[in-house]
Amino acid sequence: MDPKTRPHPPKRGILIPKAGFNMTLSAVIRGILAVVVVAAGCGSPATEEGAGPPPPAPQQQSAPPAPGAPDFKGLLPAPPPGFGKSAQHLVFFSNRGQPDRTDSRAFELFRVNLNGRGLVQLTTSSAYDREPAWSRDGKRIAFTSSHVDGKEEVFVMDAGGGKVRQVTNFNAHCWSLAWSPDGEALTFVSNVGGDDGEIYLFKLNSDAWLNLTNSPGVEDGLATWSPDGKTIAFVSNREGAEQIYLMAPDGSGVKRLTPGPGPNTAPAWSPDGRRLAFVSGRDGNYEIYVINADGSGLKRLTHNLAYDWSPAWSPDGRKIAFTSTRDNPQETYNVFIMDADGGNVIRVTSGPGRDLIPRWWP
Repeated sequence: MDPKTRPHPPKRGILIPKAGFNMTLSAVIRGILAVVVVAAGCGSPATEEGAGPPPPAPQQQSAPPAPGAPDFKGLLPAPPPGFGKSAQHLVFFSNRGQPDRTDSRAFELFRVNLNGRGLVQLTTSSAYDREPAWSRDGKRIAFTSSHVDGKEEVFVMDAGGGKVRQVTNFNAHCWSLAWSPDGEALTFVSNVGGDDGEIYLFKLNSDAWLNLTNSPGVEDGLATWSPDGKTIAFVSNREGAEQIYLMAPDGSGVKRLTPGPGPNTAPAWSPDGRRLAFVSGRDGNYEIYVINADGSGLKRLTHNLAYDWSPAWSPDGRKIAFTSTRDNPQETYNVFIMDADGGNVIRVTSGPGRDLIPRWWP
């Protein structure tokens, strides 16, 4: 099929292209168990000058009961990013147990060896506990849950379960969680102000707020921290097509990273912080590219008429895992691995269901 005539992702699809997947951006992001080393949250209104209008103050009422430990409490923490780390598995999110269902509750977390063997289902979720994300030291998990007020609020708990802290009480959706590398802050996206999505930062030690973006009428999201914690990459449609931008952790110094046409989305920092892998439709099809952190050195890595998505660097920076509909007549996603220069593409998973958002695992 001519890539220019292929169905494009929905306008809000800055995480998963359509390819038969009929969930909107917010539904997909909130419903995906993005097992990453970074996560996000929300808390008290910001007081810093220039932080933008603060989110509404929590309702003055008795605190809702804290949820019990979610079903993923027994999972191993994700390895921190950095060179010299080894990874023997990939973890991904899939509905392969119920391939005919596309709602978020049909998706569970799976682990597989890099050679495609040893597939293990890690979660069997009975509640809307979503997006588990480990702090870099592996001691805490941030996650969203909707079983308190029906909206996806942000919680933090000890990795072993217990001591669950409700971070937000917005009666609004929060998603796209990301920890700062030092574990002292969480970024997240919320529609608490009525917009499609703004990026917020919550400092856990001081309960201080920052409204990092304030762009009415546009959607900002998919914030991800550089390994040194000095820069946040994020996706925004503020100039029309989705582009990747960089900003300081206080929301200042916003600059566009990706040149030329879009959409450009799904950024992933290399472990050394020098490059970002991302997805772009600039050539008429969704492919994976890399770019230097200063905006130079744009290079296309994949060349396939299928959708290639969700790049994730290996801890040693030598490989990139991704999902793709290639070699699948039903355009179902499977997990693949390639060298960081785009060579030696290896298929890891096959079979029913949609295998999404791979992350490297020890």
